[in-house]
Amino acid sequence: MKNPVRTGIFLAVLAAALYAINAPCSKLLLDYLPPTLTAGFLYLGAGLGMAFIALIRKLNGKPRTEARLTKAELPYTIAMIVLDIAAPVCLLFGLRSTTAANASLLNNFEIVATAVIAFAAFREAISPRLWTGIAFVTLACLLLSFEDLSSLQFSYGSLLILLACVCWGLENNCTRKISSKDPMEIVLLKGIFSGSGSVVIGLCAGERAEVWWSVLAVLAVGLVAYGLSIFFYVYAQRLLGAARTSAYYAVAPFLGTLLSLAVFREMPPYTYFAAFALMAVGAWLCADDKPLFRKKRAPVSDGAEHAIDNRAEIDYNKGYAECTNAFPPQEDKDMSLTLRQVQENELGELAVLSARLWRTAYGQLLGEEQIAYMLDRFQNEKAFREQIAGGYRYYYVTDGGEILGYTGVCPREGGEFFLSKLYLDPSAQGKGYGQAGLAAVAALAKEAGCDRVTLTVNKGNDRAVLAYKRFGFSTVREEKTDIGGGFYMDDFVMEYRF
Repeated sequence: MKNPVRTGIFLAVLAAALYAINAPCSKLLLDYLPPTLTAGFLYLGAGLGMAFIALIRKLNGKPRTEARLTKAELPYTIAMIVLDIAAPVCLLFGLRSTTAANASLLNNFEIVATAVIAFAAFREAISPRLWTGIAFVTLACLLLSFEDLSSLQFSYGSLLILLACVCWGLENNCTRKISSKDPMEIVLLKGIFSGSGSVVIGLCAGERAEVWWSVLAVLAVGLVAYGLSIFFYVYAQRLLGAARTSAYYAVAPFLGTLLSLAVFREMPPYTYFAAFALMAVGAWLCADDKPLFRKKRAPVSDGAEHAIDNRAEIDYNKGYAECTNAFPPQEDKDMSLTLRQVQENELGELAVLSARLWRTAYGQLLGEEQIAYMLDRFQNEKAFREQIAGGYRYYYVTDGGEILGYTGVCPREGGEFFLSKLYLDPSAQGKGYGQAGLAAVAALAKEAGCDRVTLTVNKGNDRAVLAYKRFGFSTVREEKTDIGGGFYMDDFVMEYRF
């Protein structure tokens, strides 16, 4: 892959464009197929499409390289399926009572629902920027939901669409817990089980298709707007990360709005355009969750967080400070790097971040099969919990609240401080964050009373080996480790002594 960033942007925008056809096409097809059956066949289309792709892969002899779902993810999987039955049913009943353009724009409320549920139920941190974006999106949704501003009467259809967004917001948080697993398996389960559930409910409620071709049409829309859209979105996340992918995918409701206006040729009221402007600002704020204003961070010394302000001297200890000049100065003179300790309820998020950064770091060094094996064994939520129980500590590498990567460390006997992992997003590389991150790790080592930092690095990772040597690390031995599954890690063991 010559340019993964461009490929990621293309996949994210493609996913948005594919999903944008959902509202206008579904509204047209509701004249021929009742809402619950339509919801079911939309998801069945996604599931059958992914099943076909999986069959083609199997016939071509391509080995399975993604991690499978396990019993540990069963509660989240069941919740995901049930919510994916409820959400599209609410959406399609709502579409019968409101315009497709309104429905497309209201879909942005999913951002609000996802963030608020993550904050309330999963205790995820929400930045001031994201709260501001949530406020704009909520205000826009309220404006769209009023049927008559003079009497403050709410639109029944809009409220159903907002309820669908709440269901999808909860479903997003459930899916996030299993997103490090095989994306094709996730889409397949969503499609087959959620779709079958909705079809059964619809048939039991007495719904029937008006014409047979409407079923095929809805299956086709489901394959494109749900199956392929989700599939491309997941792969875009692996290349761009969650925040940047969301920034590009946020165009989906607006593409859907423009398409709906073109298809139905209905001129919306003035309140719609006011809501459109508010929604655009809110989507921009939510999609790129960085601080609105960068603040200077003062160093703290409680062991949970260590800040490095690039405008000040890095002087954690005299011996180690000498090697901070081994790398060129950082490009961003206002950079303020912080190591924030990962909390227990954030380990699922860490697993998702780890999977993405690992594929970026080792895509050219290790085979996809070995990467998938190592992610499933060593880089998941369960593995992180076991490592923490054994003395490891994990930290997010952040700048002004934005997560740029992560590191894992472990103090050992004899004064050794083992640096197990230090991975940065590609967008943060080459800007001095690696240098500052190592300096912060050195500070942790000194506080732990250790006299050296050790690490292992793949022998084929020439760039990393050279970087560590420039920083003052030296190779002390070679190490080949059998990690099971017929795989080995062939590494240099390097150390830096204070």
